[in-house]
Amino acid sequence: MKKIILYLTLFISVKSYSQAIEYLYDANGNRTERHLYVCPSCPQGGRMAATPPPQDTTQAVAAKHGLNVFPNPTQDKINLTLTNLTDDETTSVTVSDESGKALYTAKNLQSQNEINMASFNNGTYFVRVTMGKDVMVYKVMKVQ
Repeated sequence: MKKIILYLTLFISVKSYSQAIEYLYDANGNRTERHLYVCPSCPQGGRMAATPPPQDTTQAVAAKHGLNVFPNPTQDKINLTLTNLTDDETTSVTVSDESGKALYTAKNLQSQNEINMASFNNGTYFVRVTMGKDVMVYKVMKVQ
């Protein structure tokens, strides 16, 4: 496995930030990995600590509240669970169609919720869940 390291130096205002990009290649020459190392105070060419991968904010919000919407696609109902629900947190859910028309609304959700979609036509629906200041929107498909 070949290893290639590129060193870059960025000059922003008065500070100098060193970056190293490391590429790993397999025997056929295909790039298999890429690592970015950033160090504001390391001298150029010095080994730098790897930066943690950025966390997706939607995953962070869903994990914070323990939010899960399933099954998707559905035939008749969807389950909405909130495992980290606090007592003082205001919660609500709205199911709307592709045109934005609200077809179902509920407030003060429990930890286990069931939304009956049996009377809805086949298609795509948006499930908007509000938990305090956090909002998550899921796209759910209704099929036969």
